[in-house]
Amino acid sequence: MPQRVPLDYVMTVRDFIAGTSASERTDAWEFYHYNAARSDVIGALRALPDTRDVSCTARPYHFTVQHARVSIVIAFHNEARSALLRTILTLYHRTQRRHLHELILIDDYSDDGDLMPDMLNLKIPPFLRNFSSTSPTPMTLTKSSSSYFTSNSQAAPPTNTFTAPTEVTIKTARNTRRSGVIASRNRGARLATGDYLLFLDSHCEVNVGWLEPLLERLAIGEMAGAAGGVAGGAPIAVSPVLDSINAESLEYAASSKNLMGGFDWNLHFHWIPRPQSTQQSQQQEQQQQQEHYQAEAQESLASLNAKTAYLQQFGWERKRFSEARIHRDTNTAATAFKSPTIAGGIFMISRHWFHKLNGFNPFLETWGGEAIEFSIKLWLCGGQIEIVPCSRVGHIFRKEHPFHFPNGTDSQTTYLRNSKIIAESWLDAYKYFFYASKPAARDIPINNTHTAQSSVEECTQLPAVLLVFAACFSATQTTQR
Repeated sequence: MPQRVPLDYVMTVRDFIAGTSASERTDAWEFYHYNAARSDVIGALRALPDTRDVSCTARPYHFTVQHARVSIVIAFHNEARSALLRTILTLYHRTQRRHLHELILIDDYSDDGDLMPDMLNLKIPPFLRNFSSTSPTPMTLTKSSSSYFTSNSQAAPPTNTFTAPTEVTIKTARNTRRSGVIASRNRGARLATGDYLLFLDSHCEVNVGWLEPLLERLAIGEMAGAAGGVAGGAPIAVSPVLDSINAESLEYAASSKNLMGGFDWNLHFHWIPRPQSTQQSQQQEQQQQQEHYQAEAQESLASLNAKTAYLQQFGWERKRFSEARIHRDTNTAATAFKSPTIAGGIFMISRHWFHKLNGFNPFLETWGGEAIEFSIKLWLCGGQIEIVPCSRVGHIFRKEHPFHFPNGTDSQTTYLRNSKIIAESWLDAYKYFFYASKPAARDIPINNTHTAQSSVEECTQLPAVLLVFAACFSATQTTQR
């Protein structure tokens, strides 16, 4: 019988959430731009509906476990305690311990200076320092013993138990001044030691089975790159489907699996529908995929003969692997697809490639455009971006920025300056489309140092997929007006 959660476990969490400073409580909605009171009531952990396609739940995932250590970077400024804690605990309880290498928390000079110390003093895993695999009785959270975590929630009661894994490394840092999410994410990436970096916002809830599909897609990309003679594989970034968490009710709802990230000539991010192929071309594509993966499976099986023969004595059948791969990758509901830009700035990439690409442009200020800039850079440098439908992460989508921008600037001015740096760094002659759309950007001063990022090795001309999309989207917007 699983050990019950002691009363002080629950009360410790309540005390932590109640420790929000009085200044933040005065007008919580204006401070956070989501319903922080509702977030506090929901608590630290709740059950979520499984929003994956049914084909995602039965498929196996194949990747090299030895090289699947993930460093998760969360940079935040003035986040509600309950929302941040829920982000961390969903990661901890819904991620296999062998993949969760470390959590890196960067506090970008939040008003609540006690938030991080108070969180690290929580007597619950993963903050409980002496909780490890050597503990005599690992703590298990069950639906009957964690009423606080699901009380007053409209979600269905948990049908599974949340078993606390072994100890997880948590690295924390607090900026001595407001630096912005861009600089904070770069700082977190420098602290990371995992094989992969995953950048996540501080008001998210990961869903069941969210990580394995991302790991598999990166592993396949690395194998394909290695086969083509590219050391470390091809640069590829993967994003989950971002389910919507309503800012007012905090209800969790599934998002479409047929949306991808894009931008217009203003260099503003937009969700756009995934292009739908005709039935004939779709069937042709599936046939090509099947032939490709049949050949790949046969090649993989041949190389596995010497290495995995011992598994046959335990009843392992190589045929299963081949059939699973073919069936999985021809299923369009579960197949990853290319996207012009990263979906909402939440993505995972090889740590090696992130640093080789010089990370996020340090000359971009505070917030705005960093995901588009990194996306363009990734495509230019021979990489690609894909959205993986079988990976689901909930995200609170706010209509406005709750925080103030440093140096007396506002969000529009900061974003316009950042966009000009992106245009001058990467768009070459196409930057005139940007200036035609945003003539005010011509008057914003920048210098040559700000465009130094464009000297990354192996970067070529802007790929047609981005240009065509940007032009088409702008034309669509003009027509609609």
